[in-house]
Amino acid sequence: MPPIASFDIFDTCLIRKCGEANNIFFLLARKLYPTNLAKQECLYHWRKEAETITCKKQRKDNVSLDEIYENYPSKRFIEYSAKQVKDTEILLEEESLIPNTEAISIISQKRKAGYQIIFISDMYLPSSLLQRILGKLNIFKPEDYLFVSCEYNASKRNGNLYQQIKEKIKPTYWEHYGDNYYSDIYQASKYGIKPTLINTSFNKIENIALKCIKENRNQQILSCFIGFIRYTRLYGTDYNSSFRKFSSNFVVPIYCAYVLDILHKAYKENINTLYFLARDGWILHHIAKLFKENFPTIENKYLYVSRKSMYLPSLTSTNEEKIQQYFGNAFKFITINHIISYFKLESILSNNNLGVNFKLNETNKQEFFKWLNQETISAQVLNLAKKERTYITKYFKQEGLLSDNQNYAFVDVGWKGSGLEAINSIMESLMLPKKSCFYWGTFQQYRNAYSNTFYTYNYNLNLPLHIITIIEDYFSASPHLSTIGYNVSNKIVEPIFDEKSKMNNEKAVTANLETVNCFVECLKQYDLIDKEALLILADIFTQQLIHHPENIDLEALSQIQSFEEKRNNKKKTILQHLSLKEVFSYIINKKSQNIWIEGCIYLSYPKTAPYILTAHKVIKGAKNKIKHLIKR
Repeated sequence: MPPIASFDIFDTCLIRKCGEANNIFFLLARKLYPTNLAKQECLYHWRKEAETITCKKQRKDNVSLDEIYENYPSKRFIEYSAKQVKDTEILLEEESLIPNTEAISIISQKRKAGYQIIFISDMYLPSSLLQRILGKLNIFKPEDYLFVSCEYNASKRNGNLYQQIKEKIKPTYWEHYGDNYYSDIYQASKYGIKPTLINTSFNKIENIALKCIKENRNQQILSCFIGFIRYTRLYGTDYNSSFRKFSSNFVVPIYCAYVLDILHKAYKENINTLYFLARDGWILHHIAKLFKENFPTIENKYLYVSRKSMYLPSLTSTNEEKIQQYFGNAFKFITINHIISYFKLESILSNNNLGVNFKLNETNKQEFFKWLNQETISAQVLNLAKKERTYITKYFKQEGLLSDNQNYAFVDVGWKGSGLEAINSIMESLMLPKKSCFYWGTFQQYRNAYSNTFYTYNYNLNLPLHIITIIEDYFSASPHLSTIGYNVSNKIVEPIFDEKSKMNNEKAVTANLETVNCFVECLKQYDLIDKEALLILADIFTQQLIHHPENIDLEALSQIQSFEEKRNNKKKTILQHLSLKEVFSYIINKKSQNIWIEGCIYLSYPKTAPYILTAHKVIKGAKNKIKHLIKR
């Protein structure tokens, strides 16, 4: 007898898209009773308990699906026969199961090495059905064996199934692969089998989400959503990628919920077109297109704009107050180089011989604006603004923004609202009404800075710097460069891109795209596009991202460059691996230059991070007390 390699089936070779086994029963009840909520709940509860009830009646530990449905309460569910319900359950199982890439790779290796392949499952489904499912996925071969607990009245869990297989096949050497520590590892090792764990379980952050929803009234739908998230994380050849993990666990629930909320509100307000603003709106626009069939009256468009492409054409005055308005409270930190860059004044400066390589302190600020508001300089700037306004107006007209019969709104990530102010300033110059915008988040101190209207999705959410950076640089990663202007070619207005704006974010772009595609496909397959439930889940993951770096796989964030750092000609990533010297400096309360110091510490020293943070807190508290005593 050749050496044996046996494999558990469920959550080892095959993964349910919907996650936990009970979710199949929930989907079954929804499918059969989509509008009758009472029958839906009762069928779900019956099927969830049916196996245990049947085992008690039959006085055995392992029962088959046929035996379970012998106890089907037909008087309670008169609309369907036992066979109809059973067949529907089998169909849902087949549709839900997908191959696990890791296990399939190991099976292939073992076949080539001459091992006899065996599949083992503690399951009520018949071996003929499992063989057919595995065969369709090219996993099961004619020479393979398959053993199911319900057909042997024995299980891996009590070890009896291993014993029966051993007596039947008499292997000289046996390896077993499975996901359950007790049944597949502990029990297998008791019978002289070499066990290997294949981890397809929910990860730490997904388990936290499952715990959070345990008593929620939408628990079943939310559990399916978390199952879909696990599926998006595990599916594909890059299942071990830190990017796929982060995108599945955070970008998918947070951004899909945001887009669904926008689409629902736009539909309610009779908005027929949404313009997603580049570049942050790229993945949001893609998600909106995935939901197109659910909101057919709403057209989703992508608008190539940026601060550089809009600030100058929106300029109607060169006085300090007008220019300061675009930067708000951050104006005191802005250098003249930044102003020149945003307003594209390089040509004017070179023509008028003004050096710009100094900080914008109070003295230089007055000097700069005094120069800028000279009659000849101001005229040059406003003429340049007028020329740029001509091009952007043509682009807006081409994209339908100047149409009278469109009720439209913009979509962006958010923060100050200066982009919306720039667009609406251009619209006002054309004697057109201002438009509103949907934002993921806004700074509270800027909500009355401009005379525009907007909706903030996370109105009450505190926005720490690291969240803003992660949303901008990871969540909103896009495959194209930043727009700096427009060019007319063959009567078509095309964006001009800034070659210096390239970000090394291709892995994030790919991971975001693939995972949202996968997740939305699941929502559609099971008709589970439930905005309210998804909003609950998004809030759970958002709070984890803000407050709990200890629960997150942070590696992907150490490979994504921060846009703000790039703009300042630095190569700093969102998170960095810290040296012991840097950690010591933090502990003794020296100011850190890192965007998210807590995240950096958990990335660098995950086991000792809680102690490092506690030491920092204690020393900081002690220093503050000493300062207070000295002042007294």
